[in-house]
Amino acid sequence: MPPAIHPVDLIEILRRHRLTPAIVFLTSRRACDEAIDTFSHSSARMSAPRSEAIRAFLEKFTKDFPSVEHHPLIPVVQEYGVAAHHAGHLPSWKIAIEELMRQGLLDAVFATTTLAAGVDFPARTVVITQSSVR
Repeated sequence: MPPAIHPVDLIEILRRHRLTPAIVFLTSRRACDEAIDTFSHSSARMSAPRSEAIRAFLEKFTKDFPSVEHHPLIPVVQEYGVAAHHAGHLPSWKIAIEELMRQGLLDAVFATTTLAAGVDFPARTVVITQSSVR
């Protein structure tokens, strides 16, 4: 079995080779959240203009969906351009992430297979971390 790659390293490689936006399928909600947590102490920040565009989108979005206003992942989404998407998140959060992907503002979404059921947004790369789900 090939060695696991750190989520930050994966996204930096995809960025370097212009393979973003990407959907990274992981096996559990916990794995998605842990992948996002690894960014909070990294240097893999996105460009200031894109970060500002995400901030502006979320500011406008939270006027219609105030439940998202204090979501704990907002700083990571704004600074690093990555997000988690799984059934454990509020529906309004998932809508925000899907719209950010549609607008091309995110580099990656770490998601469970539930994302594959009925979501329509562009992705240049899909990373499947395991060939079967238990």
